[in-house]
Amino acid sequence: MNIKKAQLLSGLYLLFIVMAGNLASAQESANRNFYLENWKSKSYNSPDETIALELETGQAVHTIQLSLKDTIAPFLSTQLGLNTTFRSGSDMLNKRLDNYINSNMGAFRFPAGSGSNLYFWDGNIPENFLVDINPIDATQNSALKVSEFAVFIDSVKAEATVTVNYFYARYGFTESGTREARVNQAAEYAAGFVNYFNNELKAGIKNWEIGNECYGNWEEGYDVNGSIVTGKEYGEDLRVFAEKMKAVDPSIKIGAVMYPKSDDWNDQVMKEVKNHADFLVVHNYFTSENDATVENILASTGQVTDIKQQMEACIERNTTFPKDHFPVSMTEYNCRGPHTTTFINACFTADVIGKFIENNYGLATRWVGEWKWKVGTHGLFAQDDPDQVDYSVRQAYMMYHYFGKCFGDQMVNASTSNNELTVYGSTFSDGKTGLVVINPTSENMQFNVGLNSGNKSGKVYLYEVYANSIAETDKKFYVNGLTSETVGGGPEHVETISPYKANYSENSIFAVKKYSVSFLVFDSSDIATSSTSIEQNSDFSIYPVPASNELNFANKEAFNSIKIFNSNGKMILHSAYKNPLNISEIPNGFYLLNMYSSNFVSSKTFIKKNN
Repeated sequence: MNIKKAQLLSGLYLLFIVMAGNLASAQESANRNFYLENWKSKSYNSPDETIALELETGQAVHTIQLSLKDTIAPFLSTQLGLNTTFRSGSDMLNKRLDNYINSNMGAFRFPAGSGSNLYFWDGNIPENFLVDINPIDATQNSALKVSEFAVFIDSVKAEATVTVNYFYARYGFTESGTREARVNQAAEYAAGFVNYFNNELKAGIKNWEIGNECYGNWEEGYDVNGSIVTGKEYGEDLRVFAEKMKAVDPSIKIGAVMYPKSDDWNDQVMKEVKNHADFLVVHNYFTSENDATVENILASTGQVTDIKQQMEACIERNTTFPKDHFPVSMTEYNCRGPHTTTFINACFTADVIGKFIENNYGLATRWVGEWKWKVGTHGLFAQDDPDQVDYSVRQAYMMYHYFGKCFGDQMVNASTSNNELTVYGSTFSDGKTGLVVINPTSENMQFNVGLNSGNKSGKVYLYEVYANSIAETDKKFYVNGLTSETVGGGPEHVETISPYKANYSENSIFAVKKYSVSFLVFDSSDIATSSTSIEQNSDFSIYPVPASNELNFANKEAFNSIKIFNSNGKMILHSAYKNPLNISEIPNGFYLLNMYSSNFVSSKTFIKKNN
């Protein structure tokens, strides 16, 4: 072969590599925010039964401003989630399913926390291990079975996250005794778990975490006869798990365990998993037990932002990817100390949920649902609590219920002149506006609301969740004046509680109680007086997929306008309805498309990728 021909072939080869790299980069860019597939447009359905409320008018001391066109981020159902462990037993499905359906949660994690690293999903527990452990038989009579969890997830219509037993790769016995054999054995066992859930049970579990808190010396398998797991070892092993698990179901997403308290662990992991992981897993309990004062708990919620930025810095430091390449999921969180059962946890929870949305977390699952009573219990439902009926809800539960009910599908900019209040604003696709006001103080507050739009009057619906005190022993709470007959807890059948309903204008004075979280939905006058019902509809299709320069629509409805939002929830195109629609100027990536008519809001996701 002559030199010129060799140089030409070499140049073509390099060009091919560059083009392939660009194509891969575009595909990775398009896929990295896969949680946006869970986004749905929302409408607020005004209830038939309401409680009349009359608002005063005048100039209040404080103001709240909502900038309805300043979109911050989409609100995902997976940002409202909970850990549901095998320890809750079959009765969780058979007797308490309504608790979870009425929660409005969109994500549940299984089978446990630290127990996941001891969990044998099919009950086939090996005879020998390299260290003395306490393995968990998933088929034991008292357990919520794998098949039952699959039915549960289908019943609540939610996403699931499953944590596989990583440390079996370290303490598992093999004949050869090599690390390679142990890792392959554990990875094949995890792949069997995927096969059972997704191929045999048809459960469609998308999110799979490789181990629980693998950096922690409290995990059985962290130290195996003096061998301490490192981030590098964990990352190397994750690659094997990912390959074997995705061979069974290529559609699944693999989560890598990161540690907010150690950038050294994170850097070691990231270097190894950057081409195999699909999302990053973090846990956070915000304060220590000893520091879990009211002031510290309330001040700690900014850690949600800090951790997201920490993960983004790790991505930038160790890869060539953009900082948001990997979605971040906080799959365990709660506050600590005796205030887990006072109204402070409700205020904390509302603020944390707001910050998950604000910071574009893909998924967040609270620790934990059902847990027996002790001071500082993390249980969202009472169990063996002398002051509440078994499985009645705690204050924090109401935050999930009402965020799901009263917060729109897009977070918008909200601000207040009172720095003791925390506020979050939203818009619904049907034109209504949602507002959450958190008042953790001992003072009642009043304020005017500026909606910063052309709709200055209409109807407002209001749910007030509040307590009379935040004493460490006070588990009592109220919703719109209703509560329980027991010493602790709140009203039964919270899903049936009617909202307050009032007429509002730009001079209306709104009041929030001390120790309260209030959820308001504004229905502006032009919508409130309309006889047309705004509904969500998806009876249309788009092509080609992926698209490069144009989007074509096949639809039955007549649409008026189109909006396109990027993976961070920012609107990047607003146009009158056109078919086809020119998208040549928008970058490659994953997008949400909203189509609007006088009656419907229809949504689809699509990928833009230049040929």
